[in-house]
Amino acid sequence: MIMKINPLYLVLILGVVILIFIGYSSTVIKKTTCFDGIKNGDETGIDCGGSCKGCTTTTFMESSTTTIEESCINLTGYNRDLCYVKESEENNNLEICTNVSNSYMKSICYRNIAENTKNSDICMNIDTDLDRNDCLRGVAKSKGDPRICDLVSDTSGRDTCYYTVAIDNKNPEICYNITVNNSMYRCLALTKSDPEMCKKITDTYAKDWCYHKLSNMYPNLDVCNNIVNVSVAIDCYINLAKANVNQTICNNIADKTKQNECLLAVKAEKERRSNVPVR
Repeated sequence: MIMKINPLYLVLILGVVILIFIGYSSTVIKKTTCFDGIKNGDETGIDCGGSCKGCTTTTFMESSTTTIEESCINLTGYNRDLCYVKESEENNNLEICTNVSNSYMKSICYRNIAENTKNSDICMNIDTDLDRNDCLRGVAKSKGDPRICDLVSDTSGRDTCYYTVAIDNKNPEICYNITVNNSMYRCLALTKSDPEMCKKITDTYAKDWCYHKLSNMYPNLDVCNNIVNVSVAIDCYINLAKANVNQTICNNIADKTKQNECLLAVKAEKERRSNVPVR
């Protein structure tokens, strides 16, 4: 005996099956589009909002040129550029820099990423020679690579680049790339801790500065005695007295006011060191 099935039941069963299929398909699609890295469907941001999880204030929104933080879009002028600069540096994202309208701020944007990633090629995105050279010097310093200094277009800036890298790395060989002799001798004096190099400097003020700077790393009284300028010499004696915690060095200062200043500086330095915990 064949049982007859009411057609109405068949319609109901078919409807349930269709609903289940639609629900399953939409769930799969939602799960797929919520993780595809694209703003699509009913999303209000990339893979967020609508059917996906809610967007936060730090969610990046899609732009025709780059991905930029939503909060930056709502700002104007300098504040907007500053927001882009900060976001680009935090994410090392070059594309964000293209949204910066001010040329100087844009150069800072590129420079920050170039120094963070130690990549001098990024500096080439900067239009002006001055800002591009600053970027190259910054990368050379952060990377400790004098070869990057070769890319600096002006001689003075290139010499400054060599000088900075040489001092930071205490490498006197780099100093020989410097074209100005006085600067080269100062570089050699500081990298080699050699006061004889200061003597070769022809300019009196530059020579005094060399001795003064050298006194920080070469704590010898003769270095300060070689300084011609009285004010520079006094500063040298004070620094030397503090470094050696030696008040007798202050006696080389003829000005009584400055001499007392030196004595107090040594006393303060002695107290500071006595309060430093021993490790």
